[in-house]
Amino acid sequence: MVRAIAIFFGLLMALLLVASGVSLHLHRHALPGWRQFSIGPASGRSVSIGRGRIHAEGITILLALSVAYGMPVSRIVGPAWMSEARLAMDGEAPVEVEDSLQALLQQELKARLRLEVHFEDREFDAFALTASRPRLVRSESGNSRSMIYDRDARLERATMAGLASALQSILGRPVVDETGAEGWYDIEFAWGEDRNASVRETLHNRFGLELAESRRKLEALVVDRIEPDAAMSVLLQVGRMTNWAPPGMKRGISAALSIR
Repeated sequence: MVRAIAIFFGLLMALLLVASGVSLHLHRHALPGWRQFSIGPASGRSVSIGRGRIHAEGITILLALSVAYGMPVSRIVGPAWMSEARLAMDGEAPVEVEDSLQALLQQELKARLRLEVHFEDREFDAFALTASRPRLVRSESGNSRSMIYDRDARLERATMAGLASALQSILGRPVVDETGAEGWYDIEFAWGEDRNASVRETLHNRFGLELAESRRKLEALVVDRIEPDAAMSVLLQVGRMTNWAPPGMKRGISAALSIR
C-alpha cells in the first residue's frame, strides 16, 4: 500500500511538472526595472521585507497587495481566497529610486493577476491607540525591524505608527495611532488565547498605552478584479499540491518552476 501511494504521488508530480513546464515556458519573464525578481510555487510560510527587498517562501496574495500598495491587510477588500493563496517571491529593487519596490510589485501583480483596484473611504471596526501615561523605552538600535510570531512580537526602533501597523497584523483590525508620541522605541510583548484582551491588557500595564474599540472611516484598497493567468494558476496549484512534501523537496520544486 505504501509503495502504491508513493508511485501514485510520483506519477502525479511528474505529470504536474510536465504541465507546469509547458505553461511556464510560455510565460513572460519579470518586468524590467528589477535588479532581480523571481516568482514560484510556495515552499513555506516565511516572509522577509526590507528596504527595496522582498524574500518569501510563501507570501499570501493579500500580503503581497499590502506591500505593493502600502495598505494594511485589514483595509484591503477582496475575495477571501487571497488570504490563503501563497507564492514564493524573491525581488530586489533599486533602492536609489524612491518607492521602487512598491511600484515594481504593483506592475507585476497587475500583469500576472489581471489585477484591477481602486481606493475609497469605508467604515471599519477599528481600534484607537492612545497614550494615557506612556512608559516607553527609547530605542538605541540603528535599524528598524518588526518581528511578529504566533504568540509574541518584537519591534526595534519603531514609531507609534509602526506599532499601530504591527497591531493591525496581530489583531486583524485597523489601528489608528492617536498617541501623539514621537520618536523611536523598542517594544516587545506577547499574548494569550484571547488575543485582543491580552494584547490590550499588556499595552496598558507595561507601556501605558490604550486600545479602545472605535468605528472609523478609513481609506481602503478595493479589489475589483483578480484573475491569475495560466502560469500563476499553475504556481498556486503546485504550491497547494506539494504542501504535504518534505521541506527540501518543496524548495527544489519551487526553484525549478520559478519564473525569472
